[in-house]
Formats: sequence, structure tokens, C-alpha cells
Amino acid sequence: MLLRIVLAAIGGLLAIASRVSASFRQAVTRDLVVEITTDDGVAHHYAFRDRLVSSHPGKAAGADCSLRFATASQGCARFVSRHTVSHLVAGMQAGTVSIRGNAFHLLWFADLTQRVAPLAEKVRWGTPPHAYVAPSTTIGRGQAHHPRAGCRGARSDVGRSRPQSRES
Repeated sequence: MLLRIVLAAIGGLLAIASRVSASFRQAVTRDLVVEITTDDGVAHHYAFRDRLVSSHPGKAAGADCSLRFATASQGCARFVSRHTVSHLVAGMQAGTVSIRGNAFHLLWFADLTQRVAPLAEKVRWGTPPHAYVAPSTTIGRGQAHHPRAGCRGARSDVGRSRPQSRES
């Protein structure tokens, strides 16, 4: 029962976002149907058409991507987890989760759901360490500067003169 409520709520939020958010509409770049089902009878699908989203209970006639959980409780726990993708991968390895269709569509769908219901842990990008912030003043002192100098596979003949070709 809880999974049905979660899927319907996500569907409602996706539908609202597709109508009021320009950045969300820009992310909806393809027409497809995503279906989420369980072995114990819960089914819900989301139709993406013309940059709008509609949500419907039940199975889809022709889903482009289908996510199937063994039980509704497992599906609910994995779907609302902060680490959804890693739980889905672990479930696929254990055989309790299956994907039919293009898995990248499912990742795209997971990203869209995080836009409307941000449950996942956010990656915080802080300031890089000092070596990345300040320019290095030691590069190029007393050395011939070459873009690949010091790199593996750099040419060893940098700075040497080459013999001139003879013209006849």
C-alpha cells in the first residue's frame, strides 16, 4: 500500500514539475514510458510525451523501460532510499530487482525523481585544496616548457634542432 502512495505522489510531483518548471521540461528530452511493478501486484507507469509527464496506476501497454521488484515493501525501501541506484544494483546482483529495456532510461528517470523529491544524498562540492586554487610559480623555471613535459610518453627531443630536409 505504501509503495502505491509513493509512486502516485512521485507521479503527481513529476506532472506538476513538467507544467511549471522550464528547467524540468528541458530535462524531459524524449517520449517514453517507464513502468515500475512488483511481483505481488503493484504496478504504476509514467508516460513522457511532448515534454509533459502523466502518471497512471497499472501496467503500461508498451513500456520502454520496466523496473520490477520482488515485493512492494522492498520496492518502497529501495525507491525512497538515499542511495537508490546502489540499492538497485545490489538488488540486480541478488536477483530481487530486474530491469527490462534500456537501463540508462531508468537512471534518467531516477534523476528526474530526485529533481522533484530530493531524497538522495547531495554531493557537496567544496573549494579544492590550495594547490588547485593558486597558480604554480615553479613550472617552467630553467626548463624548456613543453605541454607534455614530465608526462609519460613525452617526446625526449624537445628543444633539439632537427636536421633540415634537402630540396632538389
